[in-house]
Amino acid sequence: MKRLTCKAPLPKMILAQVFSILVVLGGGYSTLEANEPDWNGYWAIEAFNFMIEVDATTNSFEVIPVLPATLPWTPGVGEIRDGKGYINVEYQGVSANLLVQLTDPDTALVQPINCMPEYHMLCALAQSQRAILTRVDYQPSISPVR
Repeated sequence: MKRLTCKAPLPKMILAQVFSILVVLGGGYSTLEANEPDWNGYWAIEAFNFMIEVDATTNSFEVIPVLPATLPWTPGVGEIRDGKGYINVEYQGVSANLLVQLTDPDTALVQPINCMPEYHMLCALAQSQRAILTRVDYQPSISPVR
């Protein structure tokens, strides 16, 4: 399993909640063309009990929570344009649009494009922050419910 870091000056518990709603990417099968980046796979943030799975096609992706599977957030269907991923997530009255960029085949950078309502604590904490996810080898004992 690869290691990753979360470069943010916020307490770990707050970051875990903020980025557990902001994080995108994970695995399954792929219908991507050979020259397109592979968005599929399991992705995690080091030091947090958080992992997601993404089921990607040529121009869209779906996010499936793996760990913790009970987090009450709602991801939209992501869109892939010009090699970048865009997705909307909702959590506790907050709606955030996120940008996801693969910096290499096994590393992704996630950052908010905007967050509403701007006065909400989660939006204030997420402003100018980013999360770094690393692709991990993970073999689930049971398939997540989809």
